[in-house]
Amino acid sequence: MPEANGNAPATRADVRALETKMEGRLQQLEDKMDRRFADSEDRIAQIIKESNNQLRDEMQEFVRDAQTELLRGFEAFAGGFEVRFRKVTADLSNMSSATDLRLTILERRMTEIEKTASLASAAVGKGIDKLNCFPPRRAMAESDSRNR
Repeated sequence: MPEANGNAPATRADVRALETKMEGRLQQLEDKMDRRFADSEDRIAQIIKESNNQLRDEMQEFVRDAQTELLRGFEAFAGGFEVRFRKVTADLSNMSSATDLRLTILERRMTEIEKTASLASAAVGKGIDKLNCFPPRRAMAESDSRNR
């Protein structure tokens, strides 16, 4: 019979019962800790996943913003470049028109000179000495010296 004050000596059966009881409690404690670790691991994995998703979303937004800024910069550059390109194109067109006009005038003058030369050679061939197609060389030299 156990004493009322709890000072009775423990028997081997009492020690084994206590040991079994303690093993049960330790097993419960281990199971509880395993569940808590598993729950913590799951929460940490979820937090990491959410952080990664948030970081990815922020990175995508950053890249899109950078892309937008680059496109705006290129657009501004292209606008100025387009104005300069149009000016150069217009200048070249004007130069081309002026060159075409000068070439046409030169061709017309050459044709006139060729006609005059052909008339002069035809006149010489027919025995006509003075056709007055070309001014005398002396008159041309005097004209050149006056113009200077």
